Amino acid sequence: MEHIFQFDFSRFGSLVLRDLKQYWKTYALFAGLYAGIILATSLIYAYDNDNDLSTVHLNFFPFGLLMGGFFFTSIIFRELGTPVERSFYLALPASNLEKVVSKLLITSVIFTLVTLMYYTVFSYINNGIVYLLTDLKINNFEPFSSTNWMVIKVYLITQSIFLLGAVSFPKYSLPMTLLAFLIILFIVAAVLFLVFRITFADHFPDSGPFSEMEGMRGPVMIEGKIEAFGDLIETLFNILFAPALWIVTYFKLSEKEA
Repeated sequence: MEHIFQFDFSRFGSLVLRDLKQYWKTYALFAGLYAGIILATSLIYAYDNDNDLSTVHLNFFPFGLLMGGFFFTSIIFRELGTPVERSFYLALPASNLEKVVSKLLITSVIFTLVTLMYYTVFSYINNGIVYLLTDLKINNFEPFSSTNWMVIKVYLITQSIFLLGAVSFPKYSLPMTLLAFLIILFIVAAVLFLVFRITFADHFPDSGPFSEMEGMRGPVMIEGKIEAFGDLIETLFNILFAPALWIVTYFKLSEKEA
């Protein structure tokens, strides 16, 4: 297996350009459909005098970035879906690390920046069309608002799930990734619930078999424990979740060569 740190910037640049050329039409199709939905919905709100018209961009930017980004990420390894294309892709003169980083760069940083710029420009076009047809105004889209930055942060972390799914399930990536994610989420939630129930058994009206484990718990206020536990989970999620899945994605791609 090739060394995990094998990376050539010149070769990587050529690979990024190759991937961009291959997927720009898909993004263009998404952008056109996205614009049509925004404009149609804005006009429907305007003719119905819906109060949501003024804040339409607060809903549509998160929708486009998250849903569009997850879909775009889920097809980024579609070359692996057929034997011929998979053989050609794996034979490209680039390391697996370069291939994964190229796809990651396109689906995270580049997708986010392009979508943010595209939405900013189109929001003014959309607002102008709605105003000309209905004399109603829509609040301008604020690309650097705290809400949008939070949406971008959530996307950059969670899209790693769909990047891993794109490698693991290249044929039916999106539905298979969602199914696998829900199963894993259920298992993790069940484990966390058991840990929580055992740790704080004396705070439940009927502890049942967990009451026998009372000696394992310390006399600490439950409020402080819950807050500390929540902060720990959030910190670990923000820092480690995406990088961990990127690493798994690399090794899943390496398995395709076996």
